[in-house]
Amino acid sequence: MNTLRSLVVLFALVFAGPALADYELYFGTGIGRSDSGSDPAALQSTLARQGYDITAATVDAEDGGGRILVGLQFTDTWAVELGFVDLGKVRAEVAGVVPSSQVAQFTQDVADALPVMPRGLTLAAVARKTMTEMGWEPGGITDNLSFALKLGLIDSDAKRSVSGVSGHNEVNADPYYGLNVGIDFSDNWRGIIGYEIFNLADSTEYWSLGLEVRFANKGK
Repeated sequence: MNTLRSLVVLFALVFAGPALADYELYFGTGIGRSDSGSDPAALQSTLARQGYDITAATVDAEDGGGRILVGLQFTDTWAVELGFVDLGKVRAEVAGVVPSSQVAQFTQDVADALPVMPRGLTLAAVARKTMTEMGWEPGGITDNLSFALKLGLIDSDAKRSVSGVSGHNEVNADPYYGLNVGIDFSDNWRGIIGYEIFNLADSTEYWSLGLEVRFANKGK
């Protein structure tokens, strides 16, 4: 948490810095589908090692997700983004022979054994190039398309739930990375198709559709 907070402060200082005569501020939002990987056999194996007699297990590790962000484009290529993402929740059903006195602990152990679905603050560096800048001949659709690589950190809480009991796991500034395609509708509006991997203990894939509105400040 301290690492990410320090980087957030740096983001604010960069944005407020007088050296930025030309910049573009943008705001974005998006929705998508996340997947932390469903592996009932791994869950059964983990619980068996803890001494539980498990007869069956299912894991639903796919859910809907969403994000909001604010970005600062300070060169033609480079930007920095601060945001918040919530990729949903992992759910499971487990059957087994468990003494009544151990049910509460069993439920907690199941929740803690599930793969994570991240939710938290994000901070990322973004490098974007238009197709024309990458060597495509100008004209037609190439004038409106761009590609961006993203590398960042997420300060995440895992979201897992079993019979109303939530597993919880603080992750301190874990990395994530991704690629997106931008489609410019106008000088101010851009659509985004994105793919990201949140590289936690259990990697979570996230496909998304988003929209950005951009405001340029040109020179002083």
